[in-house]
Amino acid sequence: MSALKPCIIIIIIIIIIIIIIIIIIIPPMRHSRLTLDCPLRPLGGAISNMYAMLLARFKMFPEVKEKGMSSVPRLVAFTSEHSHFSIKKGAAALGIGTESVICIKADESGKMIPADLERRILEAKQKGFVPFFVSATAGTTVYGAFDPLIAISDICKKYNIWMHVDGAWGGSLLMSRRHRWKLDGVERANSVTWNPHKMMSVPLQCSALLVREEGLMQNCNQMHACYLFQQDKHYDLSYDTGDKALQCGRHVDIFKLWLMWRAKGTIGFEAQIDKCLELSEYLYNKIKDREGYEMVFDGKPQHTNVCFWYLPPGIRYMEDKEERKKHLHKKKVCAGFANCKRWTPARDLEAMTDYVMRTTGPAADCGIYVAPVIKARMMEYGTTMVSYQPQGDKVNFFRMVISNPAATFEDIDFLIEEIERLGQDL
Repeated sequence: MSALKPCIIIIIIIIIIIIIIIIIIIPPMRHSRLTLDCPLRPLGGAISNMYAMLLARFKMFPEVKEKGMSSVPRLVAFTSEHSHFSIKKGAAALGIGTESVICIKADESGKMIPADLERRILEAKQKGFVPFFVSATAGTTVYGAFDPLIAISDICKKYNIWMHVDGAWGGSLLMSRRHRWKLDGVERANSVTWNPHKMMSVPLQCSALLVREEGLMQNCNQMHACYLFQQDKHYDLSYDTGDKALQCGRHVDIFKLWLMWRAKGTIGFEAQIDKCLELSEYLYNKIKDREGYEMVFDGKPQHTNVCFWYLPPGIRYMEDKEERKKHLHKKKVCAGFANCKRWTPARDLEAMTDYVMRTTGPAADCGIYVAPVIKARMMEYGTTMVSYQPQGDKVNFFRMVISNPAATFEDIDFLIEEIERLGQDL
């Protein structure tokens, strides 16, 4: 009998939880309606971006749904050179082709340059191409930059082009009264990608595509499968959204967001987002003038992305600053690091590090290996883990992204000290 007591207790707890859900959660949900065509159904931001491109094409050329790409002229899309790779991937999947995605120049802080966008649109039109889609980014993956949405929307309106905003990373800043100005102009977009599973910490997956024109997604994707989507069902058919999307079966992702929103409230999400941005500003202020660090671009980051190089002593104390910069930015490919992948940090970190340094020369000869080696040591010691990557002509740099509001200022201090400890001998 005593063995059954834990089981009975668990059953009672489950029953109590079910009663709470039925009494507190379900009734308000029956009265919740979204005014925009907003299916929280895509598998992530990449698929949301592809949906937006799909809708833009259908809006301009609805005949493509039945007749295919042979029925439409050469279409071209535009996006920033700092945008997410999913824009090109979506073009490939939809048969538009990656060569039909024109990358627009970004300024030093990673924002799309509107003048270059208009120039490239006019060039495309002169060649007989049809511009149909512009994807602006609210929070780029690497720099965390916010494209100038108002200027971009003016251009899209001028040339009658669908404006999409990829706000997968930065869209949640709309929750913050302190930071929402960074998305000024987003209300003029035709569609917006938004990932609550990023800055808002909703469990994966939870991605939304907000579409201005109600009914467009239904017209674009529905196949009138009468054996599934009967028109004589006893409930409100507006809840039967399965025919709006490419996929059929799916998780009820919106429920996760709704539960968290009810628990935290908008104010709770705002506090969480503001805390992350406060921590990133703290990190930026700590290292911008600190010996051994160099920021990738001038000025305070707009999002929680803090991008920087760590300069080990072998580079840092070079008297000629221009020569030091030359060596740090040296675009020599360190093939040795790629070749030493047979060594994993867990197996032989020292051998890996020695091999990299031996095949690439001293630290002053190649700055590209610094970030990979430090990260490998981080993983070996299990203390922390920070992303690194190149961007354009800039060699590997650290990109510290803060999305966990439980982090503290002490954690940021530890990160800085750990990087210096692990890179001291490079």
